[in-house]
Amino acid sequence: MTQSTLTQRAYRHLQEGILSGKLSPGSVVSESRLAKELGISRTPVGEAIRQLAQEGLVRQVPRYGTIVRAIEPRDIEELYEMREALESYAAAKAARRIKPLQLAQLDVLCTNIESIADDLNKEHQDTLDLATLRRFLAADLTFHLMVVKAAGNQRIFNTIQETRTISQIFRMRRHEPDQAIVHRASQMHRKIFEALASGDSLEASERMAEHIRASREDTLSYLAKEQQQSHSDVTAIFELPDEVRRELTRIEEEDLETIE
Repeated sequence: MTQSTLTQRAYRHLQEGILSGKLSPGSVVSESRLAKELGISRTPVGEAIRQLAQEGLVRQVPRYGTIVRAIEPRDIEELYEMREALESYAAAKAARRIKPLQLAQLDVLCTNIESIADDLNKEHQDTLDLATLRRFLAADLTFHLMVVKAAGNQRIFNTIQETRTISQIFRMRRHEPDQAIVHRASQMHRKIFEALASGDSLEASERMAEHIRASREDTLSYLAKEQQQSHSDVTAIFELPDEVRRELTRIEEEDLETIE
């Protein structure tokens, strides 16, 4: 294996441990132990740890080691502010250059979420079962990645992929999104799509910013409610099923060349 491949292997192993809760906040990550566990040298493990430190998932403390970070509400606010700035810009640019095939694919994703919202309404369900949850989260994540990809700026696309890692801990590890969140996402995605289809850059930017701000408020509100109900560490509250988390990881790691 190449050095890059080994680094990605170590990175995915650590990321999986953090997102699953196996590596809880405050846990110390040992380079030598992990290298031995994976059967690789310490060099790629060190590179993986530095990448996770840049993403804010771990903190490197001189003369002590690497510690898994506890994510605070301020971290979430800053991440959503970054997403709002980058994704609203990307939506504006995408409106000027998006291709018919990309629009068709976004339309399908909008329809998928609308179908989920309709089913919840017809069946009078307030929460999603596991299969429906997977569909909703995958469609939501793919929609955003496709809009950014359509903007044609690879650096922005890479940055969005990196920062979504932390936001998933809170926004996507809620195992029971309520009906209101699904309906609002459905409506907002459709408005963004319509702005992109009409080539209206300003409208696309404003609708994307509105969507991300609403998502931020939902996340912070949910977090505050859970903190009132429990004094345990906030990252231990959420538990997205393994198969859903793996599906989301697969989507994020895709090159998405088929939508270019």
